Amino acid sequence: MAKFYLQYQLKQSFILGMHEMKKRILLAGALFTACGAATAAEISYQLGVEAYHETYKETVDGAAFMKEEAPMLGLTGGVNFRFSPLDEVQVDGRYARGQSKYTGAYQGQPYGSLVNEDIDRLSWELSATYKRYVPEWDGVKLGLGLGHRYLEDQLDKYPGGYRRKNTLNYVTMGIERPTQFANGWTMTPAFRYKVLLDGEQKSDSQVNDQTNGIGYDLAIDFAKRNGKLEWVISPYLRTWHIKKSDSVYYLDSGLVYESYEPDNKTRELGVGLFVRF
Repeated sequence: MAKFYLQYQLKQSFILGMHEMKKRILLAGALFTACGAATAAEISYQLGVEAYHETYKETVDGAAFMKEEAPMLGLTGGVNFRFSPLDEVQVDGRYARGQSKYTGAYQGQPYGSLVNEDIDRLSWELSATYKRYVPEWDGVKLGLGLGHRYLEDQLDKYPGGYRRKNTLNYVTMGIERPTQFANGWTMTPAFRYKVLLDGEQKSDSQVNDQTNGIGYDLAIDFAKRNGKLEWVISPYLRTWHIKKSDSVYYLDSGLVYESYEPDNKTRELGVGLFVRF
């Protein structure tokens, strides 16, 4: 019996080892292919700044529960890999900071009874999008991508507050259409629809999973070519609507309590200024 068990263990270890080796070979092949493709691509870059006003609202059973408003300033960057006249991959990142005004309620009191200001708030986001130019659709570009957003609220600045950390992973579907004008300007309206894959809300040691949410981004790029540089100003609107999270139950003084992240909406209204080269 012991001999059979040992043979079984050796066989399983061999199978697992071969499976792991196969995964590493596939990963190495994918990286090699990606590096080769990037080398063959025409690469351009984008750097800039942005300013926006963020409004975050939570509701419970349709009633206002909490709101944060913050002016935010940030840096943006991107890399574009053009593989052909029809195909490209756009990788974008942004980082922003600001200070928010918090409106809520003391326990047992109405909404608006609690107001705190100058709460540090930061956010960063990464996304990668494959875009396909469709000549038959009058110059439309279609996009499909993935994104990751991180948001941190330092609500523990005040007594009774907590450090709130939120992460969202999502898929995007987009459409845009560049229009060129005779004076060298290009206008590109763009729409991007976002579907939440999974999210996580950390409030100190408590963790809630978020599984249901959608959002959209609207932007209009106004670009002007000047030699090898292209200057762009881009007003935009970015939104999220995340449904109530999964509940966590805990026992305190013989009573069972439910804890969750409420239904919430985010709106970012702003403008970006950047240069492409």
